[in-house]
Amino acid sequence: MAPPPPLRTVPFTTFAGEETDPDFSPDGNQIAFLRASSAGIEVLTIPALGGPERKVSQTRSVPFGTVGLTLFRAVTLSLFRGLAWSPDGKALVVADPDSGPYAPALCLVSLETGEKRKLTSPPPGYLDWGPTFSPDGQTLAFGRLQESLFVGDLYLLSITAGRPAAEPKRLTFDQRAMLGSQWTPDGRALVFSSNRGGTQSLWRVPAAGGSPEPLGRDAACWPAVSRRGDRLAYTQLISDTNIYRVAGPGLAAAARPCWSRDGRWIYFGSNRGGDWQVWKIPAEGGPAVQVTRNGGREAFASADGKFVYYAKLAEPGIWRVPIEGGEETRVLDRGAQGAWALGEQGIFLFNDAVPAKPVIEFFSFSTLRPVQIATLAEEARPQGPTSLAVSPGDRWILYVQSDHAGSDIMLVENFR
Repeated sequence: MAPPPPLRTVPFTTFAGEETDPDFSPDGNQIAFLRASSAGIEVLTIPALGGPERKVSQTRSVPFGTVGLTLFRAVTLSLFRGLAWSPDGKALVVADPDSGPYAPALCLVSLETGEKRKLTSPPPGYLDWGPTFSPDGQTLAFGRLQESLFVGDLYLLSITAGRPAAEPKRLTFDQRAMLGSQWTPDGRALVFSSNRGGTQSLWRVPAAGGSPEPLGRDAACWPAVSRRGDRLAYTQLISDTNIYRVAGPGLAAAARPCWSRDGRWIYFGSNRGGDWQVWKIPAEGGPAVQVTRNGGREAFASADGKFVYYAKLAEPGIWRVPIEGGEETRVLDRGAQGAWALGEQGIFLFNDAVPAKPVIEFFSFSTLRPVQIATLAEEARPQGPTSLAVSPGDRWILYVQSDHAGSDIMLVENFR
């Protein structure tokens, strides 16, 4: 018997940007995928044997502010990741930010006409994503996430003739980070990625409801179960992120965490009133006091004790408000939470929107004009809740740099 021909890798697309989530149609003749650009998210199909691509639909841009195009693409793809073919192969289920007044809902998009049919209606502050059909095509599983924190739970939606047959049923009750889910071949359970146990790992939960059971596999996401149900593949995340320092201008000190200058108050962001605002609470304990009225999340008290400077969740820029509350003033038209720090005489910004490499800029309170402090490596990008910190005296500025990030595909045999 002649040996099988060698495997051949065929480039299907040549777009200079981010493309994800390839998925074969039920008959195997087409591949659907997502493409992210500064204009928004495109849903496309392409013949499985090669040929011209076809745009099925396009959404508007991400519905909240971002820091630079790199972060835009990362946030965009994480929010709208996942698509699902309808059992008859005539439509796709995707997350669509144009589908309602709030965050993205799931829509059924006709391949023939491009018409969108809304399937879910997430409440304000939530978004639906990651759809996957059950083997019999009658139930759609998806994640419903809290938009500001990206944590949530699994839901099930019964589908009849391409329309919801009932309200979505909540399957898990964790409010934790989720990265993908898939049905088992018998349709009795779902395997999903969650940090409900502390680290991102795999879990299995009965479709009828019940307690999830751990499957282990640290740093595991985007599970895939074989059709026979005896093998489990998943993506294992790899990251090597370190903290670097550069010399600062030696102007003043920074204040992290945000204590008031007299040590009597702690400033923080909270959505306890519905929207994200800046609050303060006595260091000795007691009721919290709302400081801002027009939005705010990450706040730091100025060194002179006169103002609180803060960033908002959904709008770029840096604002300030008197320490006791009052008029809220925008002092910079750029900057975002996690990518700035406060000194005695100015504001430091992590700017990764420049054409070349990212830079750290300093804005003096007296001029509010940018002065470039340092040019960083390409790998230095805003990451996590805090990407900048300034030492006392502003002698040193600490920033986060991802020296290595990637993922591997892992296979679990004899999966049951």
